[in-house]
Amino acid sequence: MAYGVKFRLDFDDVLGNGKRLEILQDSYTGDVKSLVGTGDPVVIKWDADDDIYSPIIGSTCTINLFQTDATDYDTFFNADEREYKVVISAAQTVSDIYKDRVQEDGGFVEAKSCIDNIITGYYDTESYFNKRVLDDGGVTESLDCIGEILTVERRNIYTTYWAGWLITDQYTEAMAPNPQPVTLKAIDALGELNAYTPSVDTNTRIIDHFVTGLNNLELDLDVYVNNDIRHVLLNIFGDDNYFNIEKFNGNVTTGEAIDLQLFDNNYEFFNYKELIVALLQNINGRIYQSSGKWVIANNSTYSEIRVQDDIQNILEDGGTLPTDIEQRRLNYLKQNVEFTSFRKYDYSTLSETAYKEQALNKIKTDVVPIDQSLAREFQRGFKEIEVEVENTRVIDEDHNTSFEYGNTGYTISNGSVVTNDIRKTGIKSFKATNTQSGSGNPTTSLFTTAYYTQDGGSERKIETSYYFDTGNIQQTSTNTGFFWYNISTFNGSTFRYYNTSTEAWSSSISYQKIEFTKDAADKWINQSITIPPDTASGFNGPGVSTRLIIYAPYQPVFTNYQGIYIDNIAIRQDTSVSTPNLKASRSRFKLSQSSTTNSVIDEKKYSFQIGGGNVFGGVIGADYTRYEPEFLVSNVYQLPYLREVVLRQQLNDYRGTLTRYEGTLYNNNSQPLSMLSKVWVNFGENILQENNSCIMDGLEYNVKRNTYNVIMHTPNQDNDVSATFEDTTESVVQL
Repeated sequence: MAYGVKFRLDFDDVLGNGKRLEILQDSYTGDVKSLVGTGDPVVIKWDADDDIYSPIIGSTCTINLFQTDATDYDTFFNADEREYKVVISAAQTVSDIYKDRVQEDGGFVEAKSCIDNIITGYYDTESYFNKRVLDDGGVTESLDCIGEILTVERRNIYTTYWAGWLITDQYTEAMAPNPQPVTLKAIDALGELNAYTPSVDTNTRIIDHFVTGLNNLELDLDVYVNNDIRHVLLNIFGDDNYFNIEKFNGNVTTGEAIDLQLFDNNYEFFNYKELIVALLQNINGRIYQSSGKWVIANNSTYSEIRVQDDIQNILEDGGTLPTDIEQRRLNYLKQNVEFTSFRKYDYSTLSETAYKEQALNKIKTDVVPIDQSLAREFQRGFKEIEVEVENTRVIDEDHNTSFEYGNTGYTISNGSVVTNDIRKTGIKSFKATNTQSGSGNPTTSLFTTAYYTQDGGSERKIETSYYFDTGNIQQTSTNTGFFWYNISTFNGSTFRYYNTSTEAWSSSISYQKIEFTKDAADKWINQSITIPPDTASGFNGPGVSTRLIIYAPYQPVFTNYQGIYIDNIAIRQDTSVSTPNLKASRSRFKLSQSSTTNSVIDEKKYSFQIGGGNVFGGVIGADYTRYEPEFLVSNVYQLPYLREVVLRQQLNDYRGTLTRYEGTLYNNNSQPLSMLSKVWVNFGENILQENNSCIMDGLEYNVKRNTYNVIMHTPNQDNDVSATFEDTTESVVQL
């Protein structure tokens, strides 16, 4: 869709900094119309959750206008979804533009005060003209000469601060003579991620899922990732970044592997919201929109690059962690800068570049508390953190239970995997139009499954669903039809076959029938077959492979028969069996510290786990670390599994009381605060000076008034608190 600016309101905040509100309409190409704003024309809010580890922080924009006799507004309440796009922009000073350019190039900038003392003010007509000529490689006369010819006035260069979609069903208009107030609402649409489902491309990186999912929101924003959790061993293979790990279901030979589970236990796709929430929980992360970006940042260690480099150098030299990490961080804060490192992923090309953000704002100088509103809240420390996860059954690429990976896991003789409205779950199913000419043994196979390695001495269950398509034509036949299947096992040298009539295994091939009548037309029928253990030598223990062949139906039954659809084929075994192939479990991860002052036990429940392995988040392998390991130091700051890294971060935050601040701030800088901003609470070393800058949890920005209602917390990023990790898993029977 192509959007054109239809409405615009340019205004200054109370400090004289330029702001812009634009409403764009799909396919609009006409003149830009003026808006008339109230005293508070734009208010943008990021909703905070009481849980500082909430993975999604959505935002809304409230637009307050006046309808006058001279204005020409649309009837917004009649608009289609996403017909109107809202963009809020902020004018940049010359120093702001310089800082952005340096940071986008992956470089570092000095403290704001240092740059602003040298590069001052906004572009005006003559300086902007001079800049444009120089950018094009030209040469200009002096600015005095240019100024004699041009009318000199401020020239605003805007950068996007927030973008979203107008909600047409939340349009309010006073029914009174003009001027009358009009209120519009816009959202960033993060909550709409649940309307989209992920791709099942087998080589999709984690970041690809994020970018592709966010692109469904059509805001065309790049994705910036700050994440210092790394997989140490993956340095051997190249990129240790969690977000760049590729998914090779069932293939860990390259070392870069994640068993990324995209289905729930009923073979339904997770939607993008569910997937993103789970992936963010895996790294203690959050996502939000900020300064025209989608930002993914860690909740606990969104922190100073140079402190991390110091720690890494100490690890390299001595092999032990320093015990004064907090003091090192404070020393850097006293320089009035805090650099944080991001990886920027382009929303259209997925290309990756480095980005350095200098986001520190100091209390009293950069931002000032007003209305005596700033309050400090203390939350009690944790003695123990416990997470319970209901793991999904593995539905991996090799067995392709729901046909979402196409032909993978099947040898297809007749028919094909199709994307069709007729499917039990997911977006695909198998379809065949072949039929048999008689009711004897079958001659036309449809497909053969891959072998499922299981325990032949224990009970198994075959599950599938089928659908006979007649186009919903009324059926009158009294005939009976059949389709056939064949169940066989293989122990490496010999086949055995199961006969449902005799309920016995033998070495003789046999074909089993499923009968159907006209009542089976145009609906999904679930079929379940229980297979008893095989007592034959070599087939009554682990390592036996089970296979299913399905044959074309013999059908003298249906009028207007269009074909058979098959979906959700699985050969299951009780998870208590020692070597099950497909299983589910419930895991509990507990991290506890010996504390005589802390008493809180924090309990969390995750509804599902991405990945069906025995590791938190499905990431295969061990040795995760909090800081980027430029040098491999054996057994230093490496933790067994990702789940322990995440719990340790949270226990570190709550090793003692956790401090949260809430109140209203006034911004002394030209560029507005954002969710990316960090605020250092420092009223003086002898009054109140935090060792860490605060991470934003919630923000409400009144654009005209230049006021910010903030909710923020100070993470504790010192060396890990001494704690004991416990991991327990119990089987969930799925027979």
